[in-house]
Amino acid sequence: MAPLNIAPEFAAQPPGAHLRPIPIRERTRVNSVIIERDGTTTNVNEPAARLSAGEWAALHRELDSAVRDIDADWLVVGGAMPAAHGTDAAPAEVRPFAELAERTGARLALDLPAATLGDWLAQGVRPHLIAPNIEELRELTGRRIPTIGAAVDAAFALLRSGVEHVFATLGHRGVLLVSRTAQHWARTAPVRPVNTTGAGDATLAGLLHGWRGDGDPDAVRAALATAVRFGRAAVLTASPTINPEVIPSVPVEIGEPVPTARLD
Repeated sequence: MAPLNIAPEFAAQPPGAHLRPIPIRERTRVNSVIIERDGTTTNVNEPAARLSAGEWAALHRELDSAVRDIDADWLVVGGAMPAAHGTDAAPAEVRPFAELAERTGARLALDLPAATLGDWLAQGVRPHLIAPNIEELRELTGRRIPTIGAAVDAAFALLRSGVEHVFATLGHRGVLLVSRTAQHWARTAPVRPVNTTGAGDATLAGLLHGWRGDGDPDAVRAALATAVRFGRAAVLTASPTINPEVIPSVPVEIGEPVPTARLD
């Protein structure tokens, strides 16, 4: 769910897309990705358009309707949050998202920049899952994280704030899913990336695609395998999207984290 100016490219969505454009006064931002021959990726991102109180209200109404219409298992809030209208830095309010998740029974997942995520956690929100990358995990905890064991320790520090699951993406070292009762490390053979932009989003989508957030070991393992395959597919394409129906079923190793394994 994203606030978007009404435009022709969004007027005719394919069945099942569930995208609901919301008109706003400010221009929709444009993000650019520069991909060099050696695979080096540079992102040039504009700040998110600021929303008025009325535009935020429209977003929350549409979001409530969308969650109910599809009986959503997850409510994912991700990306750079717009500032409040008339200010330069006021963050979006977390309470409406948390209250919506509670009303509808959807599990709340946060995939946000470290500064925003840290602020929202400090306000007392208790999401079912957060999805930091390794740099965001370092920023959130103020720790050096040279090993898998250090990453697990950092995840436990965030669990103590009330988070139920930490899903950390570690680049070529795979992903960690950490809860109070179980820790999983999933990875596949490294590949030479074409474009890393959107890989974290694809990985999270793969995790949530077939998992409802419970502790069933088989469901967790299947979700982690899908997450790694989605992320792998994303870094192997220059386009911003992947087709879940044609993703190769490559082998994925899933087991307990190896504390001494290096992240560099």
